[in-house]
Amino acid sequence: MSCFLSVARSSCEPPIFLEISYCGDDKSGRPIMLAGKGMTFNSGGLCLKDPEDMAKYRASMAGAATVVATIRAAAALSLPVNLVGLIPLCENMPSGMAFKPGDVITAMNGKTVAIHDTNNAGRLMLADAFIYGQTTFKPKIVVDVATLSDGIIHALGGA
Repeated sequence: MSCFLSVARSSCEPPIFLEISYCGDDKSGRPIMLAGKGMTFNSGGLCLKDPEDMAKYRASMAGAATVVATIRAAAALSLPVNLVGLIPLCENMPSGMAFKPGDVITAMNGKTVAIHDTNNAGRLMLADAFIYGQTTFKPKIVVDVATLSDGIIHALGGA
């Protein structure tokens, strides 16, 4: 999980890779995999965000919360479905241990990722979750939930 851990290593708070599941159908059935970004604080790492942006990026864990809520709701409603939720949780902080622009990180599947901007840490967190989940669970559907960019605000307008 070097993509995820490269983000997490900058913080004094330990990272957590949370795996939760609900089995409401035949146990041999392939699950639906939900992956949610759980960036508990996003300073932007060494490519520091503006202070105003840091305040709004406390919501960078909305994907993680959505995955937990979805699995809880499925269990509460006894839905006939198998779900697995994968949630990488960590902070993206500036420190001497932080990953840097120019670093090259090898993902779980052996592919390399060149780092240009440490603000894109959420994508790294989810990359390892996707690879782990697809290899381990062979899901029939993969759903990711994440606040990866405010580009959607520019494209569609904000509320």
